[in-house]
Amino acid sequence: MIVLGQALAILVVVVAATGPDVRGNVVCPSAEDVAARLGPMLASDAGFPPGAFVDLADVAASTPGLVDVEIRLRTSAAGAPLAVRRVERGGGCADTADAAAVIAASWASRYATSAPPPLADSALPEAPGVAVRAPDPAKPGPLASARPQFSIGAVAGIVAATAGGSAALVGGEVDVRRGRWVARLALAGMAERTIAVDPGSAGWRRLMVLPSLGMVWGSPRAFAELGVGAAIGVTETRGLGFGTNATDMGIDVGGVPSFRLGARLAALPATVWIGGAALIWFRPHGVGLVGGGASKTLPRLDGFLGGGVSFLFDS
Repeated sequence: MIVLGQALAILVVVVAATGPDVRGNVVCPSAEDVAARLGPMLASDAGFPPGAFVDLADVAASTPGLVDVEIRLRTSAAGAPLAVRRVERGGGCADTADAAAVIAASWASRYATSAPPPLADSALPEAPGVAVRAPDPAKPGPLASARPQFSIGAVAGIVAATAGGSAALVGGEVDVRRGRWVARLALAGMAERTIAVDPGSAGWRRLMVLPSLGMVWGSPRAFAELGVGAAIGVTETRGLGFGTNATDMGIDVGGVPSFRLGARLAALPATVWIGGAALIWFRPHGVGLVGGGASKTLPRLDGFLGGGVSFLFDS
């Protein structure tokens, strides 16, 4: 019996050394991320009741379409939890994992081995449904954080002007957000448009580099952005319907005021947005017949309307 008792004691030590027991199929944050943060927070005399574990679950938020993560302290998968706290996703998966680990560590501290409380008193006072809410708007929040946040995204929409009709615009972008400021670099291309130049027409398309700086208002779940930037475009023009059709390449430079309205996708590190911009070209770009004759100037003001999706990365 003594040997059996010693073996059981060694087994308990080995199991305890594997780290805190965190379970759940939540993706953001994962159970592994929370366990990695929780382990270093536990004091040597702290722990959960025998057989207890931390359970993570996605639950519907008070705002339609959003999902919170609920942290539960359980002794069995089917039994009522000893304690429950809810955390709103707002600062990214890493911030949510930190908050969950802090909550679980505070529960473990109540079960210190130096003074174990009776089981009847071990239930924590938190009731199911108590939420850890987002910071007050008057206080610094995720949009006012000093830590930069990076994202990469795709853009698509329609560009049009008073002449030449409309065409598709597609591109990609990377940005870095710090506090209420966002710096962005986009690469986009316009499909070909045409303008009449008797007795034929001219077609043109552009590949553009678009650096910009914007200011953001709102919360991580919904935001508005106003920005201003520059456009550096490589414009290709070609004749259509003439006896001899020529092709030409040129550089155009312009300014780009813009706006966006966006929202965070529930349970995913991504945002979707819709918006618009004006592309104001600083110098005229003319097309015409070689040796004189009819000529036209390409539109110097293009309007863009579209949207996109951006995937966030914790810094």
